[in-house]
Amino acid sequence: LDGLLLERLQAKFNRDFDAADRLRDTLRSAGIFVNDKDRTYEVRAPRQPRPPRSATQHEPTTHDYTRYDDGAVLLSPDDQRTLDGLLLERLRAKFQRDFDRADALREALKQHNVFINDGERTYQVRAPRAPRPPRDAMQNDGPSTHDYRRGDDGSIFLSPEQQALVDGLLLERLRAKFKRDFDSADALRETLKQHDVFVDDRERTYEVRAPRASPGRQNEPERDYARDENDASGVVLAPADEAQLAARLAARRAAKRIRDYSSADAIRSELDGVATACGCRLLIDDKKLTYRFELGTTRRVARRTDDADDGGHGYRREDDGCRLRDDIAAIDALLNERVRAKRCRDFHKADELRTELRNLGVFVDDKKRTFYCREKPDEAGDYPDDGATRVWELVKPKNDRAGLGRAGGGKYGRVPPPPTGPMQFVRSSSPSADALPPADDYKHIGGPLDLDAPLKRARDRSRSRSPPPPRRSRASRGV
Repeated sequence: LDGLLLERLQAKFNRDFDAADRLRDTLRSAGIFVNDKDRTYEVRAPRQPRPPRSATQHEPTTHDYTRYDDGAVLLSPDDQRTLDGLLLERLRAKFQRDFDRADALREALKQHNVFINDGERTYQVRAPRAPRPPRDAMQNDGPSTHDYRRGDDGSIFLSPEQQALVDGLLLERLRAKFKRDFDSADALRETLKQHDVFVDDRERTYEVRAPRASPGRQNEPERDYARDENDASGVVLAPADEAQLAARLAARRAAKRIRDYSSADAIRSELDGVATACGCRLLIDDKKLTYRFELGTTRRVARRTDDADDGGHGYRREDDGCRLRDDIAAIDALLNERVRAKRCRDFHKADELRTELRNLGVFVDDKKRTFYCREKPDEAGDYPDDGATRVWELVKPKNDRAGLGRAGGGKYGRVPPPPTGPMQFVRSSSPSADALPPADDYKHIGGPLDLDAPLKRARDRSRSRSPPPPRRSRASRGV
């Protein structure tokens, strides 16, 4: 025994777990059980072999079911012996796992009104059901009268003809339910409901209610938007303009009905732009189907007027660069078209319009709802030969003034970076060199900008690090 335990321990030390398992099975077959966790072993006596079973040694000789009823049905001694024999036969079939035979015997007992409960080990003997009497032709057609009574206050008077019609429909519905024709019964209930007669099958009553005053929204005549009577703005519309405004409002309402909110918002933006260009605001009340105007005296309209943002696109200028531009109308048109594209969820077109605005020197901040302008780029796309260095900042977005973007790929993709010399943040023709701060205050002055420097530094840091230790396999971790 000690030799086998030592040999198994050496096999585990040498990581030969298959040999260790075979030695453990050898010890177990000899009645020695090893517990590696507690570092102990037990010697147990071998089990005695079981004697051979006979064919009928463990089969039950009697059943253990007891009768559990009121004893109203009397059984003769012969019927009782027959019942006990069937119960014993079923129990032996279950013992032999012949469940089909056991189910067949249970059904045979059920046909003789004997019902078994295997969970409680009981059975009941019930009296046989009396056969139903044959139905005559009148009885097969259903009842001759209904048993519904009127359950309202009787405030609505019914003429004898109307009462006869209601009674006929109720009787026809009851006969349909008697024949289990529930589709016809439901159709008759809907017919009664159309005549304002509501049936309660649980209480066996019906109510006659007054018809509703309004037939419903679907039958309402279509109403057009009208101008609010309390509109004191003094805005006068021509008949053609008023008809066009009503048509656009009706189209907006139709779009909202079919849940096309993008089109509805686009129409509202269009109307707001027209009203803002006229110096007023358009206020719409969708519940009352009215509209009114309000002059541009509110804080919101005044702020837009101060910023010279009268394009109706909702974007506010951030600086005064656009005052020097002669194409401000084209910029407002592009901004309005981009707003409409975004509201219609045409984001591809909105991105194209944003790129076109950038090519014009207009940069949009969608988060702050602002935009700012730079000088209009030259059509030729080349630098002039006047000796003045173009400012590289003008061709970079606001968040990329340090020049970290791709060279020549800023807002003006066709304009190349400065060909020679260091990157400058100011014009060479603006204050003199004596008025400029020292060169140390500028991050990139003193040499050309290396766009790949951050990537090179990151690559050098990764190479200088020591390699990570190898990962342990699942077998080495004991998994």
